Amino acid sequence: MYKIHEIKGHIQSIYIFEYKDKILLADCATKADMLKIEHYIVNKIGRKMGDIKLAMVSHMHPDHAGLASAFQKKYNIPIVSHPNVNDWYRGSFGKLQHFIDVLLAWYVSIKMKNPPKLMWYPSKLKPNYVLEDGAPLPYFNDWQIIYTPGHTSHDISLYHKQSKTIYLGDVILKLKNKYLLPMPITLPGLMKKTLNKLSEIEIENLLLAHGGRVTIEQNKSFFYNLIEQVGEKKKGIFKFINLISLFSPCIRKLENID
Repeated sequence: MYKIHEIKGHIQSIYIFEYKDKILLADCATKADMLKIEHYIVNKIGRKMGDIKLAMVSHMHPDHAGLASAFQKKYNIPIVSHPNVNDWYRGSFGKLQHFIDVLLAWYVSIKMKNPPKLMWYPSKLKPNYVLEDGAPLPYFNDWQIIYTPGHTSHDISLYHKQSKTIYLGDVILKLKNKYLLPMPITLPGLMKKTLNKLSEIEIENLLLAHGGRVTIEQNKSFFYNLIEQVGEKKKGIFKFINLISLFSPCIRKLENID
């Protein structure tokens, strides 16, 4: 079995799944989190960075993909992602979206009263493994990929059937004891499909990038209730964030599916 470690990152929670002979990283954090992760692995749990056999990128936003390239270059850590991960920031409009997303990450950092830190990272990923919905992870075949789009076109989550545990990245947030859908929801139709899919999976333990660890009892009603938020009209800064998060080529490519 494995042990879950949660690190409070610069603007999100970082989850480490520790096994006796290996370590899995649930996401690749922000560029500002390298020292914190290294310190925790080496000094807190007494392991080596080389024990990390795999790291996932749930989606390409700065607080989930920021360290992916650095992990590969510095420690030769293999990265797993969705096959379409590089469509999100493709082309000139994609580069604009990447720049906006980094600015939004800085905005969140400021709102959280964190010191400003470097968060710029490559807009393209070179994954070692690309996995479709339902595929088991390399080195960790007790975990499987669940395709959970809506926030972006390529969101993936990690599901552990034996412990009924799922790492959801940004699919759901918990803020001030309230469960919310992410901002923005770029593909609302796909988000509804994702929530319906999750309602059919045996889940008791949620690991949220923004909200920590959560235990739920009524899985089906929990996800059904969140579907009502998909069509809610946003106001103020939330409406503005929606408007400036629609440049990715993927959104136009998938709008008919949505």
